Amino acid sequence: MAAPSTIAAGTGYRPDEWQKFGPGCIAWARVQLCKKLVELKPVQCISGMALGWDQWLAEACIELGIPFIAAVPFFGQDSIWPKEDRYRYARLLSRASGVHYVCSDGYEPWKMHMRNRWMVARCTHLLAGWDGKAEGGTGSTVAHAMSKGFSEQNGTIVRVDPREYRP
Repeated sequence: MAAPSTIAAGTGYRPDEWQKFGPGCIAWARVQLCKKLVELKPVQCISGMALGWDQWLAEACIELGIPFIAAVPFFGQDSIWPKEDRYRYARLLSRASGVHYVCSDGYEPWKMHMRNRWMVARCTHLLAGWDGKAEGGTGSTVAHAMSKGFSEQNGTIVRVDPREYRP
């Protein structure tokens, strides 16, 4: 059980990565994420607001009544997303207890890494929707958290591994 001051940040795969593990994997991942939040009992969460795991975390927080900070890498993060995804994003931002823009406007790949470092610096636990691969933003975020003393062994990294999904 986590301490009363638990702040959980999320990092994880986009929907297309989850779908590679099977057609029901997204629904399974969302259920697992809610279970992990119930177990952790965070007083607050931090979502990077990207499509997939990040937004599922925000939605789970809304459902469970957990305040969340939207850690947005830059204003306009959603500018190239399909209309329905932009609408969902705006709705989630409106439900956040706070919105923090980590970098100035405009897309640059490094801004996502800055957002991830910002989240790790402010959380006590990292909820990772991830299969353990080192590459990509999720792998990079987990590696950064580990360099700061987070680990699965001490319970500060809590993983939902898509390889565990069974249809």
